[in-house]
Order: sequence, then structure tokens, then C-alpha cells
Amino acid sequence: MRIKALAYSMVCLIGVSLPAAAAERIAATYNFILHGFVVSTAETVAALNPHDYRLDIDFRMRGIAKLFSNGHSEITATGRFGQGGGLAAERFVSAGHWDGSDYSRTMVFDGAGKLKEQKRDFPAKWLKEYRFEPVPKDMQVGPDPASLIVALLRDPPLAATGDGVKAYRVFDGDSVVEWQLKCGPDMVEVEKSSHSPKYGPARECLVGNRLVAGKLIETEKQRKKRLKREAKAAKRKDKDDDADVAPRLWLQAVPGSRYLVPIRAEFKTGMGTIRMYLKDLTYADTNGLSR
Repeated sequence: MRIKALAYSMVCLIGVSLPAAAAERIAATYNFILHGFVVSTAETVAALNPHDYRLDIDFRMRGIAKLFSNGHSEITATGRFGQGGGLAAERFVSAGHWDGSDYSRTMVFDGAGKLKEQKRDFPAKWLKEYRFEPVPKDMQVGPDPASLIVALLRDPPLAATGDGVKAYRVFDGDSVVEWQLKCGPDMVEVEKSSHSPKYGPARECLVGNRLVAGKLIETEKQRKKRLKREAKAAKRKDKDDDADVAPRLWLQAVPGSRYLVPIRAEFKTGMGTIRMYLKDLTYADTNGLSR
């Protein structure tokens, strides 16, 4: 479950660009690798029209990781663009199979992007173990986790001012999380890898997040597990100066388009560093030209 949560967070940051003026389609496939093995894949398709959007994500565990958690998630998000270029989420659907159980969540938003209806079909065990403090009504607004990708496409972190940090708030139905991106001013060199056809000059960005509302109401078992994880993390930090390095993305331009997409990413976990590699990428504009 932890790999899925962390990997999905990275998938929710797959692209940045200048505002789009015509219908375009971006499809990208990513592999997540741990200790040299592919543990999961994410297939993403973003359809950006002048007035609306649709995003689809298919996330699946792969290889040896399936022995421990044979899970998958299928996510769809739709919404509209306002006259000023703002984003208003309309519908978010996440469904799949995890920890031996099927699940689904649907969120419907009104014309202003505020939550109108939410339906959850979760296993009883999840509902019992994962309870959250209520999120204030005025914070129950889009973007949802998948629409964050579209928000990034429309509002690039490269345009950040001041300290260089760009912040995006996301409502996932239980909590509100603020995602923070900070991209360096200069290009860095990404080494060639057999895991991806993309390498060379890229923009490096740091990724952070903080909980704004909807804190998990921990059970005693969860509290003990958290304290144990924190103690292990502290020991790793004492032994390794890089143990608490923030997750990182490396962005590169899509040939023939205005877009930047991550070609690599990495984030540390208790099991080791998970690296994300862009495996395949296609882009098509209004005229159906693919690259």
C-alpha cells in the first residue's frame, strides 16, 4: 500500500507546460523500479480541449511486488476551463483492487469546483482503520488528485516567483494536501539508462507536501507503527546524510510541443529508493499529428 501511495503521488506530477490553446493529447507510460526490479507501472493519458479536459491513469503493481500486494487502480478525472484559464473539477472516479479487496470512490463537483456528492465503496476494514478529521466545507474543492496533473499543465512551477516554490492544494475526499514544487534555474545532465529512452539536459525539481486538513485519526496500532517508522528514519538519517532528501523530478521538453514532462523521478522509502523512468511518450495536436 505504501508503494502505491508514494508512486501515485509522483504520477500526479507528470507534466508542466504553458497554457494550451487547442485540443491536444499526451500519453505517457512510467515504470517504477526498486532495487533493479520493476514494481509498478503507470499509464497516463491527458486529453486537453479548449474548454474541458479528461485524464486517465492506470496504475498496476508488477513483478515481484505482486506477490506482496497484487493491486491496481484506474482513475478518471474530468473538468472544465474557465474564461480566465482557471480549472474547475467536475468528476473524479478511482476504482480498483488493493490488499485483497475491491474499492471505488466517486466525487462529483458543482460548476464552481466545490464537492457536491461523494460515494465510497470501501472494505469495512478500511473504513474502520482509516478515519480522518472532518475537512471544512470551504476546503472541499478541486482539484482532485488526478486533476492536479492538468493544473500543472496549465500553471507551470517554472513560473514560480519569490523563493521559487509553487504550491498546489488538492482535495482527495478525505484530506487536503498542499503539494510544493521548486525547480532549479539551470539545466542538469541526466545520465543515459537502459530503463528509459530519455536522457540528457533536463530541469531538476524538488517535490514536497504538507497536510492542510483531514488528519488521520490514528488507532493505537497505527500510532505504534508510525513511531517505529520515525525511529528507523532517524537512524537512517544518522547513517546517511541523503536519507531525508526530498523527492525529485527531472523535466524535459516533448519534441514539437510546448510541454515539459518528467523523464525521471526518485523518492526514498523504508524499503529503499524508488526510481521512476519514462518508458514511452506520444503527443498529438488538434490536427492529429503524433510525435
